[in-house]
Amino acid sequence: MTEVPLLPEYAENPFIVGLGPMLTLEQIQQRITVVPRYAPEERQQHATYRRHCCLRLLRAFFPLTSQIRAVDGLHMMIRDGYLGRNPLAGGHQRAILDAVERIEREDIEIESEHVAISTVGSAANIGVPGMGKSTTFELGTKLLRPVLRPDVGYSVAQIPAIIVLCPAEGSVKQFCRNFFKAVDKRLGWTRYSKQFGKDAIPAETMLLHVQHLAHLHAIGVIIVDEIQNLMTATGKNVGALMKFYVTMTNTIGIPVLLIGTMSATDVLQHGFHAARRGDGYGSQVWDRAADGPEWRSWFKQVWQFQWTSQRTKLTDELAAAVYRETQGVLDLAVKLHMLVQMHVITRSEWTGEPEIITREAIELVAAERFNMVRPMILAMRDGDVAALDGFRDISGFHVAVDQALAKLAGLTTDEYRRRKMMEEASQEAPLVNDPFHMVRASLAAQGFSEKEVDTIITNAETMVSSADHLLVMQKILELVAKANVERSTPRKIPRPKMERQPVQDPNDVRNQGRGSRRGDKTAAA
Repeated sequence: MTEVPLLPEYAENPFIVGLGPMLTLEQIQQRITVVPRYAPEERQQHATYRRHCCLRLLRAFFPLTSQIRAVDGLHMMIRDGYLGRNPLAGGHQRAILDAVERIEREDIEIESEHVAISTVGSAANIGVPGMGKSTTFELGTKLLRPVLRPDVGYSVAQIPAIIVLCPAEGSVKQFCRNFFKAVDKRLGWTRYSKQFGKDAIPAETMLLHVQHLAHLHAIGVIIVDEIQNLMTATGKNVGALMKFYVTMTNTIGIPVLLIGTMSATDVLQHGFHAARRGDGYGSQVWDRAADGPEWRSWFKQVWQFQWTSQRTKLTDELAAAVYRETQGVLDLAVKLHMLVQMHVITRSEWTGEPEIITREAIELVAAERFNMVRPMILAMRDGDVAALDGFRDISGFHVAVDQALAKLAGLTTDEYRRRKMMEEASQEAPLVNDPFHMVRASLAAQGFSEKEVDTIITNAETMVSSADHLLVMQKILELVAKANVERSTPRKIPRPKMERQPVQDPNDVRNQGRGSRRGDKTAAA
């Protein structure tokens, strides 16, 4: 496929050149599609083996047209945002100086004294939960890996995009900590979280460090996910965070993309309208998929991954049944297909019935497994707008699915979630070479806090003067074993001292002893 040439203004900017070639829509579709591992001969394996194979669908992703266009829009947003920060034209250096000046004067709203017109915009993507918003943009950012740039005046680790979780209740400090952790994760260290995320640092100062790091690492766009969390925030927090998002766009010149469910609409309309180009890149609203050709074509891709011993052909009746039970919510459709296969395989193992997917099986599994989101599905099916307003997310469904999958895998829910964490961490590729990246992920999956992990690794490195990674690893294992022993050993609670009650009988020898001592003390006095 012919490579699309860069625009002249793009080719003159190292930050844009470092992103690589511009991708066509077809290339984006190919690169963000995640096909689960599959081999036809696996359908002849034991039932338990095949049930575990079904879990692969949790990691599958087949993009719709709207999702492909969203990634294309994200890449345009990043490139356009870099135009005003061209390091060869001095724009990047001026931005860093401005950031330092704001820190020194402790005022994030100071306008730049340099002649620079901010042309960046902002955008929002809201929609029904389970439509792949977060996954789409996460995969889109991974197409643009962080790169080391020694050619811009200093060796900077350029980060094209960062995804930050909007904290519950809209805590400004927690947002900043989430930002520091997100940057640290991309770079493979914990430096910024330790340096700037301390409790003693005021929220306003943390925000100043956020904008400084955004310039220092030439972040192309800040993606704020779960923006609907501001619905439960206090008025002060909502105002502070929304004001900061607008400031990042208008004053500091870094694009901001907000992602959330439909419940975030009011927050965005009332708080984000101040951005100069608040809809400059085209905000999107993702509703559930309509039961039409695109949805049928999408679900056909999902359906082909079957691990039942007998392959079931997708008919209009089966496709209609799946749509009726999921109402076009992509996440639910994938999980229903997975759970129905597990049900059919398990039933056959116990009863000997053929492993065939039927409409009755689809309806039965949906009734049993989707009971936590049943009211939302019925509200969608009936077009009950008032009822839909009460559903902000489908987190309850995800909890129920985790429990069901853990049970099928013979694990506790906590063990299952830890394995998921390990797998997700193993897929991350930090820019800075951290030899203990997987160790950190493993310890986190075992329940160790980030502080405990840092302490263990730091102590292990201190104990090995040669910095030999194998010796450090040995010390880490020793410290972890010691920590696990301490965790499992019940702490001895000291028995409270019993207060001896006074003896009433004056002739009791104990009273006589006390009396004599008291008498001695009195006499001495």
